[in-house]
Amino acid sequence: MLKFAPLYLPKAITIVGDGAIADASLGEGRLIPALVLDVQPHPALASLIDVHEHTPPGDAASQWIGRGLVNRTNITLHLRFERPSIYEMALDFHVPDQGSVVDGILLSHGVMLISGKPGDRVMTTLNNPKILVEVPDTGFLPEWNKMYRKALIKRFKKEGLARSQAIEVAEAGIARSREMWLLRQRGRATAGL
Repeated sequence: MLKFAPLYLPKAITIVGDGAIADASLGEGRLIPALVLDVQPHPALASLIDVHEHTPPGDAASQWIGRGLVNRTNITLHLRFERPSIYEMALDFHVPDQGSVVDGILLSHGVMLISGKPGDRVMTTLNNPKILVEVPDTGFLPEWNKMYRKALIKRFKKEGLARSQAIEVAEAGIARSREMWLLRQRGRATAGL
């Protein structure tokens, strides 16, 4: 179920690039969404990613939170790391533009967080410190399906499509996107989709 923002939510970390990484050794070969984060204003986050890259996995809790009670066009992934250090962060996504990334996180049950700076992209940061964060199923997917479909239909109608066309294009786009996210990689890493 979609939860609405608690009284306290950490300031959102700026996502400067997104893409995907696939490797047979990661996530059972699933395509994993990758987010390049601007860590320059957040030295504690940079340190957390660096420490996590060189130590066994720590504990991280995740929660999806809806923003905007009326139009629900934004969704936030709230992450709380417990080990090796305590750190809380929020990642904001605008559903019409970044819905495919959210869909990928939900379908792959994880996200790769990469240290970066403005201007960086997944392809240019493959050697940067990074961590794979598990985002387990919380029962949010049915609510997400409705939210994502509705946001895409609204976007396509705003772009001039008739309602029936907007529904058709939205459903086809979601189906194609999900095919991509559910692919399994058998060999070397690929990135930057």
